[in-house]
Amino acid sequence: SADFVAYFLATLIVRQLTGNWVAWQIGEDVRSGAMAMRLLRPIHPFFAYAAGHAAAIPFRSIIALPVAAILLISSGGDALTTDPVRLALVVPSIALAWLITFALMFAIGALAFFLTQTMAIANLYFALYSLFSGYLMPLELLGPVARIARWLPFRFMLSAPVELITRPQHADSVAHLLAGQAAWAAITMAVALIAWQRGIRRFEAVGG
Repeated sequence: SADFVAYFLATLIVRQLTGNWVAWQIGEDVRSGAMAMRLLRPIHPFFAYAAGHAAAIPFRSIIALPVAAILLISSGGDALTTDPVRLALVVPSIALAWLITFALMFAIGALAFFLTQTMAIANLYFALYSLFSGYLMPLELLGPVARIARWLPFRFMLSAPVELITRPQHADSVAHLLAGQAAWAAITMAVALIAWQRGIRRFEAVGG
């Protein structure tokens, strides 16, 4: 039971640190016309939105994280890693998880340049995320589906840092997790920026 307590509390902590709502924000900016003003600014909107969402993390986490951390240490402390190297790697792992999550949500938000119901896509994304990221249950409990989940970006958005925090890992497993996160961060950023560039061309073509 301590393993489950540690897993789900670590999941709560990682989720609080990596979640964002940029898809909804972009959709609203496109619908309201505020996007035109954003395009006049010298900084690329990807980085402007990213800075805004990163700045909100301390305010979103100020209540949830201390409570979760206390419960994690008191109730599931035996399941936590004590390896200082792995503990140090949790920080870049969470940063990469945040970047993958943000980039995917940014790409979904960019679909607002083409579609009027991007939130339906965002809801589908969240359903897939909940299943394949380990948010609802550890990936090991998914049976054959776990083989697929291990290669999808969702695992590297949540389960990867949680695994570093709560499970025994060999050095090659840790390297695999971080390499997978770095690869998916690069892929999702490329997808996000391509979707944005194509959407902006359409936005400007119709007089945005």
